[in-house]
Amino acid sequence: MTNTMARRLTQEERDRVRMSPIGLLSVASNGRFRAAPHQELMSFVGQLAVHASRHPELPSRFRNVAVAMPPRFGKTISLHGIASWSLGTYARVGYKVIAASYGYEFATSNLGYPIKNLMADLGPGAWNLEIDPQKSSASSFGFIDGKTRRVLGDTYFVSTAPGSELLGLGMDLGIADDLTKNAQEALSRTSQAKMWEWWQTTFTTRREQAGASSRMIVGQRWTDNDPFGRVLREEGLYDQGGAWTPIVLPHRATLITDRHIPNLLRPMPDFLGRAEGEYLWESKFGGIEYHAQIETGMDAHWYESMYGQAPTLATGIFQSEDQGYFQIVGGGTKYRIVTGVGPDEVIPVAACRRFMTCDLASSLATRADESVFATWDLTPSGKTLLVGLVHGRYEGPRAQQVLETTWAMQEPRPSVVWIESDALQIGWVQAMRGRVPVDPKGFRSRDYGDKLGRAETAGTVIAAGNLLLPQGSPITRTVTDALWSFPMAQHDDIVDVVSMAAILSLKAVGAMSGKPENMVRLVS
Repeated sequence: MTNTMARRLTQEERDRVRMSPIGLLSVASNGRFRAAPHQELMSFVGQLAVHASRHPELPSRFRNVAVAMPPRFGKTISLHGIASWSLGTYARVGYKVIAASYGYEFATSNLGYPIKNLMADLGPGAWNLEIDPQKSSASSFGFIDGKTRRVLGDTYFVSTAPGSELLGLGMDLGIADDLTKNAQEALSRTSQAKMWEWWQTTFTTRREQAGASSRMIVGQRWTDNDPFGRVLREEGLYDQGGAWTPIVLPHRATLITDRHIPNLLRPMPDFLGRAEGEYLWESKFGGIEYHAQIETGMDAHWYESMYGQAPTLATGIFQSEDQGYFQIVGGGTKYRIVTGVGPDEVIPVAACRRFMTCDLASSLATRADESVFATWDLTPSGKTLLVGLVHGRYEGPRAQQVLETTWAMQEPRPSVVWIESDALQIGWVQAMRGRVPVDPKGFRSRDYGDKLGRAETAGTVIAAGNLLLPQGSPITRTVTDALWSFPMAQHDDIVDVVSMAAILSLKAVGAMSGKPENMVRLVS
C-alpha cells in the first residue's frame, strides 16, 4: 500500500533532504523554513552525533551533546529535522530513536507527530521508506522498505517522558527535549531526584551500544541542578576527560563561564561568534524591541536562568513536599493538624494567640510589590497557622483602611499587629498607632539577616511542620505559588510576611520555656 501523504520529489529536493536536517526541513516547508545561525549549528552538531552513534570504534566529542538556549527559539523544530534525517539515513542498517519531553502527551504531540509526519511526507521520495501500517502511532512508529515491502524491525521512533518505562526498547539516538515542565518542578528537590533517577536507570540504559549510542539533551536552563547542569556535573566535560560537549546560547552574547557550564576551567567566547551583547536571532519576533522587552519584562533571576543560561540557584528554598496543612473543624471552633504519626492534633481556636504580620508596598507601580496583611494563630504547642490573607496594591490612606478593616472583621481579633519597619515603612508603624485598639509593633527585618536568610529560616520552620496552611483554602494556593517560586519570582511580599511569622513563632517558642504565659506576653 502506497503512502498517500508522500510527495513526489525532484532529484534536487531528494538530494537536499538526504544531505542534512536543515535541507530536510527546507524541503518539507516548500522553502519557507530558513535556519538561523544557531539552528544551523544545532543541525550540524546533530548530524555529527548521529554519525558517531553508528561508529563506536571512533572517538567523538559529539556523541553526547547538551544544548542550552532560550525558550521559543526554534530548538524543537531543529530536533524534528535531526531525528527524521537520522531515521532515513540509517533505516536499512537499523536505527532506533527515543525522544523524551516533560510529559508523555506533550512528547507525543511536540515530537512524535511532527517527526512521523515528516517521514510520511518525505520518506518515500527520499529513501523509499514508508511508515509501517502495523506500527503507526505518533508515540511509536516503524518503517517498511517501499520497494521490497520488508518490515524494518530494527528501525523505529518512540516518544516518552520521565517516569515512563522503556522495557525491551533500545536507542541509537536519545533525545531529551525540555525535561523540566515549569519552575515549581525545577525548584523541587524531589522532582529533580526523580528526574535523575529516571535518567540514570531508564533512559541511559536504553543505549544499544554502551558508550556508542548518542544522546542529546536540549532545553532552557532553570537551576544549577537542572538536567543540563546535573548531567554535565555528574558525567563531566569531553575536553576534561568526561562525556559531554556543551553548547550554550544565551539570549545576549557574553563570555561563557562556569556559571553557564558547570566545572568549566576557563572562559569561552560566544559559540556563534556574536559581538558582546548581541541578541540571539535578532530578526525573530519583530526585531530588537521585542528582545529588549523580554529582558526588562521579567525578574532578573528568571531572565538569567531561562534566557541568559546562567542560573544562580540549585533548588528553591521552599519545597512543596515540606509544606504542612491543617483543617478547620467543629463549625470553625477547632483546628485539626494531621501529624501522620499517632493521633491528629485537635486545638480549640480559643486556645491560640492571634497576631498579624504586614508588609506595606512603597509604590503603586505595576511591577511593585503588593501590600500584604496576614493573620496567624499560634497554638500552645508552638505551631503557626495561617488563618487569613489580604493583599493588593493600595495607596497610603487606602492601605491603612484595609489594615483597620482586616483587623476589625476577625473574631477573635488579633492581639498584636506586626508591621515591617525598615526604610519607608517605619512611618506606617507610627501612623497606625491609635488607628487600631492594639499597639502596632515594628518588625526590624534587617535584625534577622537579609531576605534570603529570613526565607531560609521560614523554610526550616515549615520543614519542621511548624508553619501550616489551611487545607483547600484559596489563600493556600496564593501562598504556595509565592513560596515555591521564591526567590526567582518577580514579587516576594507574601514571602516576607511568612518569614516574619516564622521568626516570631521561633521567638515565642523559645521564650515559652515550658510556660505558656511567656508565649502570650511575647506575641500579645
